[in-house]
Amino acid sequence: MKSLKAYFELVRLPNVFTAMADAFAGYWLVAAQLRSSELLRSWQSLWSWQLLCLVAASAFFYAAGIILNDVRDIETDRRERPQRPLPSGRIPKRQAVLIATGISIIAVMLACAAGFVGEVTDSDYILPGKLRPGLVGVLLLATIIAYNFLFKGTLSGLVFMGLCRGLNLLMAMSVGWWFTDLGGLFFIIALIYYVASLTYFGFEEARRSTKFRLATGGFGIITAVLLLGTLVLPAMVSDNFLMILWFAFLVLLSRRIHRAIKDPSPRQVQYAMKTFILGIVVFDAILASATAGWIAGVCVLGLLVPTLLIGRWIYST
Repeated sequence: MKSLKAYFELVRLPNVFTAMADAFAGYWLVAAQLRSSELLRSWQSLWSWQLLCLVAASAFFYAAGIILNDVRDIETDRRERPQRPLPSGRIPKRQAVLIATGISIIAVMLACAAGFVGEVTDSDYILPGKLRPGLVGVLLLATIIAYNFLFKGTLSGLVFMGLCRGLNLLMAMSVGWWFTDLGGLFFIIALIYYVASLTYFGFEEARRSTKFRLATGGFGIITAVLLLGTLVLPAMVSDNFLMILWFAFLVLLSRRIHRAIKDPSPRQVQYAMKTFILGIVVFDAILASATAGWIAGVCVLGLLVPTLLIGRWIYST
């Protein structure tokens, strides 16, 4: 059991569900273009083999990225986080690289399969619709590698971290949307901005953070949520569930940011970071609810249950 826990810690198992939330939200954002929008209000119409491939691919891409992150940071972790699987020696570095390679290949295969096991919409662009999820998956993997080994710790790294999430969302959206309107693009930009901001916010989480960093990072997080609210405003006008969910999300994040600025200790900042990471699920639930209805939003929110339960056993930051 201890050995199994080490592997769960290596991939940050609680956070894997946040990556799956991107796939659910992205797919349901565009599902109305694949099928009747009325059908999206029923449980049966929300599920498909295509969606399963996309969700699994997102989970594997995330796990691979986290392993590569720890491989890259192994020397730093020996000083700051010696209890983690790689610096503690519970999992050999070579084995971690092999695992990351294997699950990366599986993730790309699943992304490619998503284009062929369900409906896709073609566009006026040269790239056939069935190839789009696989192409985005390859681009996502390249971005993950570039972030971990070229840009991490730099200002460019913030953009690349955000791009990893944005591409994960795009991978699922690509079955029904391919830069045909600005609405879909703005959803991706909002998620990129949110993730880049929380990455900046938690850059010093292992030590006492500077209040300036927390304030500027917090400003980015809040403005990303405000941008999201603007994008889903037409749906919020007639959907009380969506309005309450978005407002509660905004208030919760504001409180966490305020507490962290007031007390920038590692414990308080790491607690805020955990909230922000889990907040990706809420972010995605808002996207799903705005386009596919409250049932889709509740389904995405349901991912918080395994995330929180497993998070009591496995750390997530």
